[in-house]
Amino acid sequence: MRNIVSSLGLLLLTALTSLLQADDFFGEVDTQSDTQSDTQTSQTQPAQTRWQLGGYVQQAIAYGIHSPEAPVAREQADFTQFKTTLSLNGQWQANDQLTLQLAGELNQDWLGALEDQLSYDLSDADRAAREWQFAWHDSFAEANLGSVWLRLGYQTVALGESEMAAIIDVLSPRNNQRPGQANLDDSRLPVPTAKLDLPLGNSQISALATYQAGVDLSAAAGAEFDPYLSLRSMGSAIEQDEPDSNWELAILVSTNIAGSDLTLLVADVNSNQAHLAAATLATVNGEPVLENNQPVIATITTAQDRYQVIGLSANKALGRWLLRSELAYKHQQVTQPSAENLFSPWPEQNHWQAMLGFEVNAFSGFTLSAEANSDRARSADSSDLSLGSRLAWTGLNDRLTAQILVATLPDDTLQLEHGLMHSSINWRFTDGWHTELTSTVYFASNADQALYPFKDNDSVALQVRGAF
Repeated sequence: MRNIVSSLGLLLLTALTSLLQADDFFGEVDTQSDTQSDTQTSQTQPAQTRWQLGGYVQQAIAYGIHSPEAPVAREQADFTQFKTTLSLNGQWQANDQLTLQLAGELNQDWLGALEDQLSYDLSDADRAAREWQFAWHDSFAEANLGSVWLRLGYQTVALGESEMAAIIDVLSPRNNQRPGQANLDDSRLPVPTAKLDLPLGNSQISALATYQAGVDLSAAAGAEFDPYLSLRSMGSAIEQDEPDSNWELAILVSTNIAGSDLTLLVADVNSNQAHLAAATLATVNGEPVLENNQPVIATITTAQDRYQVIGLSANKALGRWLLRSELAYKHQQVTQPSAENLFSPWPEQNHWQAMLGFEVNAFSGFTLSAEANSDRARSADSSDLSLGSRLAWTGLNDRLTAQILVATLPDDTLQLEHGLMHSSINWRFTDGWHTELTSTVYFASNADQALYPFKDNDSVALQVRGAF
């Protein structure tokens, strides 16, 4: 049972995926349309400058430095990634009212081709997931309809101030294939979205509708971070139910009051984290099949729950300090029960979630960021708490950046030994070329903790990126 609980518990990591990004941990999240200002600027430009084309090529190599605790094929330190990425983006301002943008990336992880040189074999699903894959970035048409802006297409909707918890950041799912190891650009995923912006003085009202946003992207079956590894090792099949509605709706009101940036969100959404909807036990002659005194599960069915949220985020600059906060009420959100009730229907509960954080430019290029998060179900006796902090230094004419980030996972006892640490050193050769060395360490001490099966999946990685 503990393996099952720990395996399912990896889904909690989706709230932390963005935390361990090398570029911007507690950076300001922009909910406005970047291309609006670009479009306004280019209205006075000659037609031949209305085209913009760019991109980058990147090579990333990762190495697992321990033998994993989870039941995977890799049983010793070895390479875990050898990925090449080609990213392209183009923008065309057709006229003063219409802008078109296309962007995407092509990925190929050569580890499958180098499998003969490895100490382990990839699973079939993991090998297939590493082959040539195309993914959309923000690609849309944006029109200026007088005082109203309309944007249609693939869009990344980043909301709120917290980089640890998805408090009001509930629309875009996240890439959770390698928790804590992905770039910020890979964290939130673009989804088909219609967005209508109406400026009103120093405020803006936005209406958003997304379609088939799906759930957070998890690792392939049999990969090191497969959240269902323990279940699959017992022969369980994993199925995903379709949501009752593929449409998600939100209204945003953004404004500035007394120097504070405020955003109010009201939304009706599907959860980005799949929950256990049903479990079918394997039986023989009507009796459950047991393995190591645990019931063997024939099929696990996961689903997205539907809930409503009203929330507020705020930030205010006070000299060298930037204060951040979020508060949200989530109505009828499905909540994971205790281990003994894991295979009973998961209850719908009302949740209060909150975050307080700050960022301060300390001295001599140092920046310190921290935040505390709380999640309390109205029927619960206590709150789940989590902490996160980052210390960063930038020097040598902004060419060198070093930082260390530490985060704990949500827990009602705030267990500091359950979390992860991410360190990075980034060297910028030129404006277009940089290299980055990173390390990610996971820590857990209790078999019931979400990270326990993955506590030995520590990794170091090197990437080189060149823009054009």
